[in-house]
Order: sequence, then C-alpha cells, then structure tokens
Amino acid sequence: MLQPFNYDPLEKTKHKFMIQSMLLPDGDHPSLDLLWKEADSDKMIDLKLICVLRMPGELAVEPSHDLVFEGPLTKPVSSTVTLTNPSRDPIFFKIQASSPKFSATPDSGIVRPNETTEVLVKVKPLDQNDQVKTRERLLIQSLVLKDSETQSPEELLETSPTTETILKCVFRIPGMAQVEDKIKPVKQTHSMASAADSGYNTKGGTSMETLLNEIQALRVENKALKEADIQHRRAALSDTCLHSAVGGGAAIGRQGALGAIASVPPILYLILALLIGLFLGKFAL
Repeated sequence: MLQPFNYDPLEKTKHKFMIQSMLLPDGDHPSLDLLWKEADSDKMIDLKLICVLRMPGELAVEPSHDLVFEGPLTKPVSSTVTLTNPSRDPIFFKIQASSPKFSATPDSGIVRPNETTEVLVKVKPLDQNDQVKTRERLLIQSLVLKDSETQSPEELLETSPTTETILKCVFRIPGMAQVEDKIKPVKQTHSMASAADSGYNTKGGTSMETLLNEIQALRVENKALKEADIQHRRAALSDTCLHSAVGGGAAIGRQGALGAIASVPPILYLILALLIGLFLGKFAL
C-alpha cells in the first residue's frame, strides 16, 4: 500500500521493491528469522520491482520498463506495446524512436476511455556491430483531450503539458549475452518540450555513441585545463617567493648599513671635526 505523499512527476519510476528469496535447507527450522539472519548472501535470489506511479488521465503502458526484441536481428523483428486508457476522457498519443531503424504502427492516435490500443514496433535488420552498440529508446507522448479544445492534437502536443514515457529497447540474441544499456533505462516525466527538443525524431536519431565520445573528449580537455592551471599557479607562487627573498635581502642590507652609521658615538664626530680644523689651520698659517 502506498501512503499519501506530495506527487512529483519525476518520481514515477524512482521507487523500487526488493524481493529476496532462498531455498530452505533440509531438516527442522525452529526459527526462520535466525535462519534468514545467518543465511549466505551468495545463495539469496534478488528480484527488483520498479514501481510505476500513474495518475488519473495517464495511459497505462505495457511493458512499462523494457521493450524486448527477440533475435536473430539479421532480419526484421517486432515487439508490441499495449496502451490502455483508464480515464473518462480520450487520450491522444504519439510514438517516436531515437533511430530511423525503428518504426511504429500506428505511430499516433486516440485511445478512447476504457479502451486499449496495440502498437507494433518493428526494427530493421542490424549488423553485428549495431547489435552490440545499440542504445535505442522509444518515446511515448500523451495528453488528455477535452471536448472544449479547438486545436488539433498535434498542436496541443507542442504547446500543452504532456506525459512522456521512455522505454528502453532490449535485444535478446540466441547464443549471446543479453544486450543492454548500462544507462538508467526508464524515465517517465511530464514535459512541455516538443519531440524536437527532447532529441527524438522520426527522420533521424541522436547517436548515443557520438554523445559518449563528446563527453569523453570534454573530460580529457577539462583534465588538461586543470593541470595547466595548477602548473601556472605553481609557477606564479615560485616567482612571488623569489622576488620576496631578493627584496627582503636588499632591505636587510640597507637597514644594516643605516644601523651601523647610527651606532657611531657622537664624540667621534667631534674628534674628527677638531682634527680636520687643526689640519686646515696649520696650512692656513
């Protein structure tokens, strides 16, 4: 049971359940709590469930997490997405993929109240490199249509708040490990942005590999800038210390000379003046 809380669209797939299980060893087990406490973690089976929060007026999307395509992918394969409208109002939807290799039929439409629509998603044949590197997404945008609306659904989709569901495409190839993306798979949010702003389009997709390469290049450049800045600061600090040492030595020398002159007793000045006077008087006479 979910307790009442302040709903945030960003929390749609944030909450998860963990279900752990294990095989009971033979024999009597007087205390299951003690048995569970002393159980070997390597023998436990973990199952994670993602909680999908759905508000009234939103489409129920199935699957809500991964859209699985069964290989081999050397020929066209397809998978089905089921859209259910549990509300009392019609809901308009539009489906777009992050790559032109994918197509959806239908890619847009209206789901009537308490009705279901099935969308067939097809993927073109992929070569071996595409099968390994692919990181594709399927974007499902939807909004509630009111009787008072005068704009077309496509116009409303560009200007009105929408519900966005992003499905991760998973490829299962016989004889190979499941090809999955390590990036966080599912995100479902409310958005005012259009499909062009979100990076999805039907004519061409964003290359995830290119984006990752750009990120790596920026990281290398940032590291180089940091190292250059550190070297510059060290050089500036070294010059400052050198000038301080030279200036301090000169000041000490000047202060020492002045101190030596100031330390001569006044009587010596008087004796020196008398000697000079006698010497000059002798020559004058």
